[in-house]
Amino acid sequence: MDLIYEIKLLNKNQIEDVINLEKKLLHKENAKEYILYEANENPVSYFYVACNKNTILGYIDFWITFDSATISTFAVDLPYQNNHVGTTLLKEMFKQLIRQNIKYVTLEVRTSNAQAINLYKKFNFKIETIKKNYYKDGEDAYYMVSEVDYVKNYFSN
Repeated sequence: MDLIYEIKLLNKNQIEDVINLEKKLLHKENAKEYILYEANENPVSYFYVACNKNTILGYIDFWITFDSATISTFAVDLPYQNNHVGTTLLKEMFKQLIRQNIKYVTLEVRTSNAQAINLYKKFNFKIETIKKNYYKDGEDAYYMVSEVDYVKNYFSN
């Protein structure tokens, strides 16, 4: 049976659940401060959640500045990975980028995160460089870039 969920902008009732997921999945020490800032104060933040009734399956937070965007945080809870939740969240982001005529979108991803890297490559993200010791634990990150126009025909519907 297919997983049923919808993609919505984050609302105040979901913030605590997203904070808990951010801590659980990404092990961010400052998860609460970060999510509260993104949800309530950051004027360039777009924060979408995938939800099934009252359960948050995953989320994406990206920033739009001028003609480019950056994925700030993106995660799908473990039980819902490989169910197209991440793909659907990225499609929703690209729809927003297309509506605003954004040219490029960037992100950083752990070099060890093959699953995420493969997903990003489906959206034409290409590795531009390696950021050495990017994460607190010393792991490197790939800096990846995608041209929004390249994926426009595939993800604008």
